[in-house]
Amino acid sequence: MNCFLFLVRVLVVLIVLNGSIAKSLAQTSGNNPAQIITYCQLVKAPSSFVGKRIRVRAVYSYMFEVSRLKSPACCPDRDVPIWVEFNEELEGSSKKMLHKFPKGMGIVLATFEGTLQEGGPYGDGGYRFKFAVGKIENLENKANPSPDHHPSVTRPESTNTRLRLLFLAALGKSEGMRTIQTVGLLVVLSALPTAIRSQGQSVSAPATASTGTYANTTEGLKQLLLDMRTAAKEGNDHKLAAFVKDMEIPNCDAWLHRTYDSDKADSWMGLCEAKSRDPRERDMRDLFGHIAKQDGKITTRKVNDNPQPGKGLEWGWLQAIKQPLDIYWASWLPTSEPKESEADPIGYFMFIDGGFRWESGIQSFKASQTKRAKIVLPQLAQKIDPVYPMEAAANHVSGTVRVYFVIGTDGVVHNPHAIKDAGFSEDPYLVKAAEDAVRQWRYLPLTIDGKPTEMDSQADVVFAGKN
Repeated sequence: MNCFLFLVRVLVVLIVLNGSIAKSLAQTSGNNPAQIITYCQLVKAPSSFVGKRIRVRAVYSYMFEVSRLKSPACCPDRDVPIWVEFNEELEGSSKKMLHKFPKGMGIVLATFEGTLQEGGPYGDGGYRFKFAVGKIENLENKANPSPDHHPSVTRPESTNTRLRLLFLAALGKSEGMRTIQTVGLLVVLSALPTAIRSQGQSVSAPATASTGTYANTTEGLKQLLLDMRTAAKEGNDHKLAAFVKDMEIPNCDAWLHRTYDSDKADSWMGLCEAKSRDPRERDMRDLFGHIAKQDGKITTRKVNDNPQPGKGLEWGWLQAIKQPLDIYWASWLPTSEPKESEADPIGYFMFIDGGFRWESGIQSFKASQTKRAKIVLPQLAQKIDPVYPMEAAANHVSGTVRVYFVIGTDGVVHNPHAIKDAGFSEDPYLVKAAEDAVRQWRYLPLTIDGKPTEMDSQADVVFAGKN
C-alpha cells in the first residue's frame, strides 16, 4: 500500500512538473523577440513571413473602406496590399497610442508588431495578406488629410491593387500660409475598359421607362436590369437611355445631406452634377450594349443583409448613412466565364422614393482588369497660392478651409466649394480666397490605360497669421 501511495505521489509530481515546464516553454516561446524587417523586405517576399511575429516601420492608411499598410519610403519592388486589423488584446500603451490616431480617416507613421496571415480574401476582398497588430510603438507622424498621403513621401505610387479610393497628397508652403493639397481619386468603378468615362455629348431621351414599377427586392432589381438588357438587345437606345436617366436620385443635393454628414455629402456631389453624372450614364449604356451581345446571367445581392466580409467599402457605407437606406449590388456573369470573381460589375443601386437609383460615383474593376490597367495619377501643373484677405488679416483671422473640387479630363478644376465640417473655417473671406485660388489650379489629368478620366478631389488651404 505504501508503495502504491508513493507511486501516486510521484505521478502527481511529474504531472505538475510537466504542466509547469509546458507553461514555461509557452511563455518562453511567447517572449521570443519579433523579427525586425523593413517594409520593402515585407512586400518583396510576404509569403516568407506568414505565421511569424514581425516588427515593421510603416505607414498605416485608413478610412471607411481602407485599412492597409503603406511604405514609408520608396521601394524598388511592386507594392503588395496588406490589410490591417488590431487585436482586441492590445496592451495598455498600444491602446493609448491607437486612441491618438486621427478619428475616422487618416495616416499614421509608426512601428507595428504582429503576425502576418495569408489566405483571405481580407477587407473588401482585394487583400491576400492580413497583418494582425498586437503592439504599436514609436508614433512618428500622423495626419488627417487623406488616407494614402505619405508623411515622408509626396510622390504618388503606382498600384496594381484593386481600386477603391486613391489619394495623392502634395504639401506646399508659402509666406504666411500653408496649402495642403489632397487629391481624392474616386475611381471606384468601371466594369469594362470601354466603360471608363468616354467623351461626347449626352443623350437626351423621352421618359418612356420607369424604375418605379419594380419591387424593392433583389428580384425586382434583377428584373429591371434584365429589361434594360432587353432594350439594348432590341437596339432601343431611347428606352435604355430613359431607364438610365430614371435611375438618377430625385432632389439629389437635399437627399445627400439628409443621408450623410455634411463633409461626405459635399464630397459626393458628383452624383448630382450633370458634368460628372452624364459621362457615367453613357458608360452604363455602353455596358448594357456590351452585355446584350453575350449569354449569361445577372446576379444581385442586398448589401444590408449580406455585406462583403471585413470592414471594407460596404461596411463603411452602412456605417456612414444616417437614415434607413436599402442598398444593392449587381453584376453580370457571362456563360463563358466560370469564375464568379470575374463577373463584370454593373454597380451599386439604392432604393429611393419608390425606385432604384444608381450610385454612379462608386465603381469597381474586376481583379483581372485591375492587374492590367495602367494608371497615371494626376499632376499639379499650375498652382496659384491663395491671397490672404486684407479683412481677415486686419482682424487676425486664421484657419483652415477645406475645398472640394473636380479635376476634369482637360485638367481644369470644376465646381470648387468649401466643405462645412468641424475644425474647418467658415469665415466668408477665407472661404472665398481659398475657392478663388483652387479654381485657377491646372492639372495633367488622371489617365487609365491612356484615357483621361475625371477625378474628385479636395484641398485643405491653411491661413496662418504672419507671425
